[in-house]
Amino acid sequence: MLQPASGSPEGDLVYLDRIATAPWNRPRFAGQPVYKGAGQLLFSTAVNLSMEEGLSGRLGLHSLFGAENFYRDVIEMTDFGPDHDHCGMSYFELSSAQALAFLDPQGGNGA
Repeated sequence: MLQPASGSPEGDLVYLDRIATAPWNRPRFAGQPVYKGAGQLLFSTAVNLSMEEGLSGRLGLHSLFGAENFYRDVIEMTDFGPDHDHCGMSYFELSSAQALAFLDPQGGNGA
């Protein structure tokens, strides 16, 4: 679920309320994912939606436990650490510069 949000450290952004891939698409649960890259495809759709909404690709989300490395190391989002108002889940944001890098097919880490 996507929703506009404000009050983030960087200003207005699209907040990803829930995003997850099915277990059979996760290398940790299935040796060979059925659909490789499903998480990145979902994420790139959200980045593009943020662009269309005039928010320069900016996103925020609270990570499910165990997915922090994906957002920090693969997507290269900024990790603001645990948010005790959200069950201690880590809060991440994607800046406009990070969004452009993510979407760059030549040097990006995403779609």
